[in-house]
Amino acid sequence: MSIFVSKQNVKENFYASILYIAGAAISLLINVSNYYFLPLWLPIGLTAGYLYFKNPSILPGIFIASFISHIYLTSQTIDLMVGEKLQFFPVLFVSITETFILYTYSLFKKKWDWKSASFNRILKLKLLVFISVIMPIPITIIQAWFLVKTVSFNFNSFSFASLFITNAIGLVVFIPLFFSWFKKSSEKLFESISSTIIYGISTLFLVSIVLLRFSTFLWLTSSYLYFFVPFAYMAYISINYSPRVYTTTLAVFTIIHLYLISFFSSTSSILLNNAEDLIYLLVLAITAHYLKDKMSTRIRTIDSLKTNFEIVEEEINRQVEEYKNLNNKLFEEIEKRGLAEKELAQSRKLLSDAQEVSRISTWEYSLINKKFKWVSHNIESPLLDFDIESTSLKSIATRVHPDDLKKVIDWNKKMANQSDSFEIEIRLRRKDGDYGYYLVRGKSISDKKKVSRVLGLIMDITERKRSEVILLEKEEKFKALFDSNIDPICVIDSQNGKIHDVNPAFESLYGYSRKEIIGESYLVVSAQPEETRSSIAFGRHKGSYRVTNRIHKKKSGEQFFIEANLMKHQLDGMEMLFIITHDITRRKLAENSLAEREQKFRTFFDSDIIGMAEVSIAKELLSFNEKFTQILGYTSKEFKLKTWDSITYDEDLITENRLFNQVLTHEILGYSIEKRFISKSSELIQCKVSLKAIKSSQGNISHLIIMIDDITERKRAEAEIRESRAKLSQAQAVAKLGSIRFFPSDNNVSISDEAYEILGFGNKKPIMSRKDFFGLILPSSNVRFEELICDLENGISVEGDHEQSIIAPNGEVRYILVNFGISYNNQNQVNEVLATMADITRIKQAEMALIEANTLKDQLFSIIGHDLRSPIGSMNHLIDMYVSQRKLLDEKTSDSILETLSNTSHETYKLLDNLLEWAKSQKSESFKPEKTDLVLIIEQVLTLSKGIADSKSISLQKNLPTKAIVMVDIEMIKTVFRNLISNSIKFTQHSGIVMVSLSENSDFYNISISDTGVGIDSNIIPKLFDNTSSFTTFGTNNERGSGLGLKLVKKFVEKNGGQISVESQVGQGSKFTFSIPKFS
Repeated sequence: MSIFVSKQNVKENFYASILYIAGAAISLLINVSNYYFLPLWLPIGLTAGYLYFKNPSILPGIFIASFISHIYLTSQTIDLMVGEKLQFFPVLFVSITETFILYTYSLFKKKWDWKSASFNRILKLKLLVFISVIMPIPITIIQAWFLVKTVSFNFNSFSFASLFITNAIGLVVFIPLFFSWFKKSSEKLFESISSTIIYGISTLFLVSIVLLRFSTFLWLTSSYLYFFVPFAYMAYISINYSPRVYTTTLAVFTIIHLYLISFFSSTSSILLNNAEDLIYLLVLAITAHYLKDKMSTRIRTIDSLKTNFEIVEEEINRQVEEYKNLNNKLFEEIEKRGLAEKELAQSRKLLSDAQEVSRISTWEYSLINKKFKWVSHNIESPLLDFDIESTSLKSIATRVHPDDLKKVIDWNKKMANQSDSFEIEIRLRRKDGDYGYYLVRGKSISDKKKVSRVLGLIMDITERKRSEVILLEKEEKFKALFDSNIDPICVIDSQNGKIHDVNPAFESLYGYSRKEIIGESYLVVSAQPEETRSSIAFGRHKGSYRVTNRIHKKKSGEQFFIEANLMKHQLDGMEMLFIITHDITRRKLAENSLAEREQKFRTFFDSDIIGMAEVSIAKELLSFNEKFTQILGYTSKEFKLKTWDSITYDEDLITENRLFNQVLTHEILGYSIEKRFISKSSELIQCKVSLKAIKSSQGNISHLIIMIDDITERKRAEAEIRESRAKLSQAQAVAKLGSIRFFPSDNNVSISDEAYEILGFGNKKPIMSRKDFFGLILPSSNVRFEELICDLENGISVEGDHEQSIIAPNGEVRYILVNFGISYNNQNQVNEVLATMADITRIKQAEMALIEANTLKDQLFSIIGHDLRSPIGSMNHLIDMYVSQRKLLDEKTSDSILETLSNTSHETYKLLDNLLEWAKSQKSESFKPEKTDLVLIIEQVLTLSKGIADSKSISLQKNLPTKAIVMVDIEMIKTVFRNLISNSIKFTQHSGIVMVSLSENSDFYNISISDTGVGIDSNIIPKLFDNTSSFTTFGTNNERGSGLGLKLVKKFVEKNGGQISVESQVGQGSKFTFSIPKFS
């Protein structure tokens, strides 16, 4: 068993070990010089008493304390050293034995049941004597063994009996001591001061006797007196004082007495010469316990008799009092019965009257005779328009409403089988054909365990039912109005503010479901809880209250403005507040916005940015700002004497009056014009005027707001600009320079006459938009030109001159040189982009011709050096061989050489012809783009190539749209398709496939020509379009090429604004893809 199960166990083990060690210390104090457990070993008695009130879990603590105590005390009193080693075994054996004896004692404590003993009795005396006899035996044996083992003590039966008595004294004295102090009791130690004084005097007397007992001078003469006085003293204490006082006194006396014995005795005589004292102490303790037990029994008997007597006396008094009460009640009952009979008569009369007023009648139905009869009913004004006593049950059943008939039949069966109360509502048909509502209530009565009759009453509840129907209809109408109301409605308890009900509009606005919000405080939906609490209080006290402005919050936390009406009403006996809420967030925001706009208008009106005035519909100046007076030069007083027409220049009155009248007739809301005012100094002030009508809530014009901006300087500047532009136009005409103006806010462009000439329009001068102008630019470069214009309009400067190619209306390609300029307005924003252009077509053509001529020359020389040298050299070699060996050659060899010369010369001629065609194609004059359909060109080339493809059983396939409009040189593009398709046929085996496909993206058409031919090695692909080298190879039928076709293709594709690329894998085929810009 572990002592570390819990903190409480550790605590109790600690207390047990301290108690054991304390007892050992006291034993050491009264010990015989070399025997620390003689004449008394206290720890066993102390721990036995403590163990009774605790669990055996404290035994480990007792064992540890026992071992430590024995080790220490033996080291102080007995020499256990053998050589230089201490003998632990005897000590360990003693501790184990003590612990085992205490454990055995704890196992039987439940059977002893000392706790059931009364407090005054302390414990069962026989059981105490039994423990005092049994437990000391093993303890005495182990102590005797220990003495023999350690000091070779010479034991005899008398010595053993004395040692046994000392151990019995420890149990008899200290177990009751612990029982008396641990047993809960409300009893005081001393009943009175006198008892305390008597106890003190008697104790002093006993101490005197003890001192005389052990005095050397009076040793022999005081022994008998000593034996008598403690007996008398302990008998008196045990009888007259509480168990705690007498057990404590006995324990103290025992310790003092044994101390004196050990003090005046020698080591060898403790168990021999003082045996009578030990027996005396044992007998004294048992006698004291016996007297206490007897006295306690006597006291309990007396108390029991006293209690019984008091109970008997109390019962006699109770019965006498009860008889008196019964007699009084009898007279009261006689008096009450007379009154009750009188009241009963009055009650019957009152009941009869009440039944007549309430239209209630009582009846009886016999289950045996199947007949009704009236017990009481108003004959003059009967409840029913038929007599139930003379009407058969079947006839009555015909008067019951069909929907209620089954209910009546079921009730009849139930009442016939069991005695029980019932209540039903039925409808009975009257003579006029209408049905009346009746409440039938009653009880079936048994006679000899069998239901024989039914007693009951019937009440006309027709009016009540009609009222209920009307009330129900009203409730349904109210519920319908409540649920369908577009405004949120909430019903709250006026006392605690808790929500009782809400309508769907409330759920929708606030975001709470009905289940979530009911039972919550109304303050949950308010962002101003204190103000809301005050409003609820006002509504409760005044009966109704209007909230004009409050901030509420939704479940999501979003806040909004509301107005609400609170009305008090009663619902099911409870005082409720009916709250109708209206969301005024939009109106509030509109009011705030209006106030903000008004503030902004006033701020703007009072500023000096622009002149402003308020004018009536009669053109009177109502108000004006400082800037208005500054522009026209009048003072405020002078303006008040003026009208709007009086300060307007006469020539501008007609136009403005026409517009002003259109505003007054609601044809237009306002207008903006440029007009002239007459200043105070009679000067004409050029201004831009904006007028707007201000309308009232009824839609009538209340007044007009006018803003004027002095544009005199701007007009002067515009006149100067127009003059400058005229001069510039003349200069450009002389220099043959054109100009185009782009305006950021305008989609149209302004083109000068000279610019129209440069663009190829001649005398035609069409109005052009930006899109029209950008459509003249060649597709390869229009994006860049448009980007330049956008940059300039955004204020990004563009430096230098820029060359641009365009397409004239006749299809001619022209080249222009463009320089850009920017003009800004008063706000430092780009107002205009000016593009000045010059026609450089002739210069550009000459430049391109020169460049192309040089390139052509270099390429021609390179190709001639590479492609013509080899066949001409071969022919020269054959001719030399033929001339030098002609006579030696036979006819067959000669014919072979001549045939080879003929073939080589034909191939060389063909190569030369291709070179000339290629050289001719390099001239820039041959590039003539036209608008055409690319699909038609592809169809024509495929038709021409079909014969060559059929000779090799090659399938020509296509994947083309219906149209693909482009601006290209038609002959160049045909050459591109012929070369690419013929190459695919040339390098594709028999029964192969050549596919032509056309797709598009936002700016280009993409044409791909793929085949299933031999493919091209990846190392050769870079050489195909290289102008510095010539590369050719044989076709699948040994067709030979010049090596110029793909170079020509690349040149023509790029001439028309496209790009070309190739993808190929050896053995799988090739795919050539090139692009052509769209034309729109």
